[in-house]
Amino acid sequence: MEIYLFDRTLHMLGMLEAYTSLQWVRRFYKPGEFELVMPIPAKDTDAASLLTLLQKENIVWPKGKDEAGVIDYTHPEMDDKGQETLDIKGTFLTGYLGRRIVWDNLYLTGTAESMMRTLVDKNAVSPSDSGRVIPMLSLGNTHGIADTGIYQTPDDGRDNLGDALNTLAAAADVGQHILFDLPNKSLKYEVWRGLNRTVGQSENPRAIFCREYENVLTQEYSDSNDDLRNVALVNGKFTYPVTTQKTDSDGNVTTETTDVEEAVAATVGTASGLDRCEAYVSSDSSSKIDTGAQDGDGNTIYTYLSKSDFLNLLAQDGTKELAQHAEVQSFSSKINLYGNLSYQTDWDLGDSVTFFSRRWGLQLDTRITEVKETYEENGMTLVVTFGNDLPTLLDKIKRVVK
Repeated sequence: MEIYLFDRTLHMLGMLEAYTSLQWVRRFYKPGEFELVMPIPAKDTDAASLLTLLQKENIVWPKGKDEAGVIDYTHPEMDDKGQETLDIKGTFLTGYLGRRIVWDNLYLTGTAESMMRTLVDKNAVSPSDSGRVIPMLSLGNTHGIADTGIYQTPDDGRDNLGDALNTLAAAADVGQHILFDLPNKSLKYEVWRGLNRTVGQSENPRAIFCREYENVLTQEYSDSNDDLRNVALVNGKFTYPVTTQKTDSDGNVTTETTDVEEAVAATVGTASGLDRCEAYVSSDSSSKIDTGAQDGDGNTIYTYLSKSDFLNLLAQDGTKELAQHAEVQSFSSKINLYGNLSYQTDWDLGDSVTFFSRRWGLQLDTRITEVKETYEENGMTLVVTFGNDLPTLLDKIKRVVK
């Protein structure tokens, strides 16, 4: 695997000739990551050149890949035998979006694809402040994903753009990535979804993974409801204007508009009995929307959602919360590269496939959410995650902090 290095303007700096291992981890809902390990040359000038080539913010591109990664961690090390190695880590270019917040007050409705593209456009492609533009980033092709939703800027703060996109992607079951368009020296953001290759459909060739077909070498299954929440009570404050008229002693009529707040709640989910696992969400969504315009006196002009629209917004907040606490059913498998299914031909990241184990009595139709490619001297290995993996401690901490 040839690896090329670029600076942030996509000017090619050179090619990496020798490395010990490359881990290239592709993810569906959120940015992937990579790790590159290599020996440091003995000659001082060669060592200095390598460290310059692999410095932070430079871009790593394995030849032929649709995506590239940006270096955010470098770690040269010498062991007790004097052997020096360099460990490089980074995120795929979609991670650039985590460097922005959702700057303006926004209330968006429509498809998840259109909302995510709008968020990227307004905060990274063509924001009002040119200093917020991510160079060379544009919106790529649309894919006609019809799932609908709602997004609103929090009333008491601002979302990190990357986190907002990851949450929308997981709730709508769509993928996102920034494509590395080297010929045109551009970066293109797209929202996408893979093919349905499950056993129960006939539109696409089926992809069935199982030991019986000898296309998996190892398999690990997780089935957990430890973090499950499937019904949410979402509380919010519905704000609406009330206009009153007053007549003074001279008969002059004045009009005054004031805001009134009403506590309302929405319920998401229908499970009952012992199958019901409840969550409480205190929503910071608002029915009072800042239009960004001002009247002749310099006062901000607001528009107000109807109660039904606001309840839909609360329901969307509940849906996002439940998506982070879904039941976990996932397989992790090392793939047989010489089996009957070829990577990126018969299956790929984002595809829905069938995983089957006769011995364990399991059949799972699920999406491929992660592919870990490892390149070493003895060849390539693939480890695939089917379905949603168990949340890490860091994932849980982020939820609490948020």
